[in-house]
Amino acid sequence: MTHPDQPWLFILLAFAAVAPVRYIYRFLIYSPARLGPTPHGASLAWRSPAIFGVSIAALVALAGFATFLFTPAAAEVDRSAPLWALLIGALGIWLYCSAALGVRTGRAKPLMRGFARSYHRDAMPKRFWGAIAWNVVIAALMIAAATFGLWRASADALESECYNGEGTNSARQSLDACNQLLRQVLYRRYIDSANVFLARGNANRRVGDSRHALADYSAAIRLQPGFVAALESRGLTHAQRGEAAAAIADFSSAMKLTPDDPDVYFDRGYTYQTVLNDPGHAIADYTAALKLKPDYLGPLAQRARCYAAIGNYAQAIAGFSEVIRQQPNDPDIYLDRSKAYAASGNAEWAEDDRQTAIHLDPSLAAHVPAVKAPS
Repeated sequence: MTHPDQPWLFILLAFAAVAPVRYIYRFLIYSPARLGPTPHGASLAWRSPAIFGVSIAALVALAGFATFLFTPAAAEVDRSAPLWALLIGALGIWLYCSAALGVRTGRAKPLMRGFARSYHRDAMPKRFWGAIAWNVVIAALMIAAATFGLWRASADALESECYNGEGTNSARQSLDACNQLLRQVLYRRYIDSANVFLARGNANRRVGDSRHALADYSAAIRLQPGFVAALESRGLTHAQRGEAAAAIADFSSAMKLTPDDPDVYFDRGYTYQTVLNDPGHAIADYTAALKLKPDYLGPLAQRARCYAAIGNYAQAIAGFSEVIRQQPNDPDIYLDRSKAYAASGNAEWAEDDRQTAIHLDPSLAAHVPAVKAPS
C-alpha cells in the first residue's frame, strides 16, 4: 500500500537526484577516451572518479529509499514521525552544513542554480555571499517546515489517543492525552477544542468522575453552542447521577437541534423510565424513536418493559416477541416475556420461555424459579 505523502517524497527524491545524475551524465559525456584531445584548451579537471563513485552510490541510496516507501516498515516509521518531515529536515541540515563548508573553503554552490556552478569568494565575492545567504535561508525554511511537521504529527497523535476512535486506549490514557492537548497553548491553536473537551468528558465518565465530565461537556457546549454530542453526553451523565430534570432538559435541547435522531428519544425515554419511573412518557419517546428507526431493538425492548410495568401485557408480549424474532438468542428477553405471560395467566407459555432462557444461559436455572399454573 502506498504512503499518502509519497508524491511529495518522490518530488523531493527526484530533486535530490538531480545533482548526481547530472554529474554522472557529464562524467560519461566528457570522457577523454570519447572526446580525444580536449578542444580549445578546456579543462576536465572537474572529472573525479571518486565523485563519480559517490554520485552512483547516492543514486543507489535514493532508489533504495524510494523502494522503502512502499514497504510496511515505512508506514510504521510514519506513525511516529512523518517521512516527509524527516526528509525535508535532513535536506535542510545538509544544505546548512554545505553553506558552512562553503564559508570555510571559499566556494559556494547556490541550490537553485544547480550543483555544477560554483562561486569563489576571491573571484566573485558578491555572488559567493549571495549563494551562501540563499542556501542558509532555504535550509532554515526546510528545517522550520520539518519542525512544524514533526510537532503537528505529535499533536495529531495526541488527538488520536484523546479521541480513542479505535477503542484501543484505556480511559486513563485518553484522559492524559486530552489533558496534554488542553494544557498547551500551541496545541489549542491547532485543535478543535470543543471536541477535545467532549473526548475528555467521555474519558472522565469512563473513569467514574461524573463531576469533571459534566464540566467538560459544558465547556464543549460553551465553545460550540448547539453541540448535540456534548448535550447528549451531558444528559446521560446527569441521568447516571439521578439528576432527571437536567438530563431531560439536555435531551430536549438536543431533540430540537436533531429531531430525526432516534438515539436522543431513546435516551430521554430511558431517563423517564429508570430515573423518574414514568413509563407513560417513556413509551411516548420509545415510540417516537421507533418511528424514526423501526428496527431499533433498544426502544422496542424497553417499550415492552414499560407496557408490562403498567399492566398492558398484550402490548408487552407483542413487543418482546418482535425483539425475539429479530434477536432470538437473548435469554433476558425470553425471561421478560415469560414474566408477561405469567402475569397474564398463561403459565404454560411462561414456563416454555423460561426453559428457553435457561437453555441459552444455563446459569439462570439457579435463580429463576419454575412458573406454576394458577390453582
